[in-house]
Parts: sequence; C-alpha cells; structure tokens
Amino acid sequence: DSSFQTQEGFSRLFKNIFIVLILGAVTWFVCTTLKLGVMHTTEYLFSPFEAESETIGNYKLITNEELSDRSLEHHNSIIEKNNNEGIMILIAVMFFGALVRGILIRNKSWHSSEGDGATQTISYFLESYSLGDAPGVVAKHRYSKSTLRHALKRYIMTFLTLGCGGSGGLEGPVIPIGECLGAFLAKTFRIYNTDDLRAFQMAGIAAAVCTLLNAPFASAIFAAEV
Repeated sequence: DSSFQTQEGFSRLFKNIFIVLILGAVTWFVCTTLKLGVMHTTEYLFSPFEAESETIGNYKLITNEELSDRSLEHHNSIIEKNNNEGIMILIAVMFFGALVRGILIRNKSWHSSEGDGATQTISYFLESYSLGDAPGVVAKHRYSKSTLRHALKRYIMTFLTLGCGGSGGLEGPVIPIGECLGAFLAKTFRIYNTDDLRAFQMAGIAAAVCTLLNAPFASAIFAAEV
C-alpha cells in the first residue's frame, strides 16, 4: 500500500467529503426503497398465514368476545378461505418472479447480477492491488466495467427474488450496489487516484450496510474488513 506517499491537500479533502456525502445520500435512498419494497411485498404475501396479526388479508380476526356470538365452524371457514386465497396469490407471484428472472438471466449482461455479489465486489479490490501503482490504471480498469447499470440490475434481480417470496437476505446484495454507486460517482467526478477510488467504494459499501443495520461505525469497520 503506497497511500502514505499521496500528497494530501484541503481542496482534495473537501472534494472527497463532498462526494462521500452525495454517495451516502444516494446509497441510502436506493437501499431504503429496496428494503421497504421487499418488506411490504413479503408482508402482503405472507400476512394471510400470520395468526398473530389483527387482520388476515381483508378479514379481521375474531376476538374471544365475538367468538361467543358466532360458531367456531364459521370462524374456521373464514380462516381457511383466506388461506386458500393467500396460497394462490403466493404461488402466482413466485411464478411470475421466477419467470421474469429466467427471461432476464438468459441475457449474458445479467449473469453478473446473480448470487449475493460480495465475492465479486471483493475481487475488485484484489484486482486493484494486482494491477500495479501506475496512475489511472486501476481506475480505468474499474470504469471499463459496469457501474450504475450493474447496481440497477442487482436492484431489480434482488427485488424479483426476495420481493416475490424467495429466500435470502438483503445484506449480501446491497454490498455490490453500494460499491457500484461509489465507483459510479468516482467515475462521474473523474477520480483516477487509486486510493480515492477505494475510499469511495468502501464508503458505498458502508452506507449500504448502514442503511439496513442502522450501525454506522460497525458498517464502516465491516467495509474496511472485507
């Protein structure tokens, strides 16, 4: 690591802080919309099977007082009817999500959006150390690959998986989204210094993880650790 040889200056420092502030806001917005979208869709799909909720779909659960005035058979018929409707909706949504994912993944440009993406993100850092210290080489190599488009593809593929009833978590997929947004802003502001590029990539990862976990210091340490 030759970062100690880099000449620091206030103009460069303030520029980097400004870019990181923009990156944090953009990453927060993207990851928040993804998180809320997945939460609402999964809540809608699986709420008919949650006996603890006050309502099941469009039906209100019957309390003990109300149950005294109604037959148990009538109550069970309501629950069974709603469960049947919920199962049909769940199967239809899962089939639709799988169908769309299958169509998209037939395109080679979408192959990189499969999986959690953390391994691919870490490989960008490993490549940056293996390409040498020549000015601009690492940045040009990273910018030659997809940045914003890959983040959008990862966003769509994650929502089609988790939002349509698939299993998994958001922590893995938001890592490449944050890294791609960091690389995109670095590319937009024409950052060719390797150390600055790495800092923006790490800041994007930290902002994405922090959006999910609400733990800023732990997210920063996590980004540095991976």
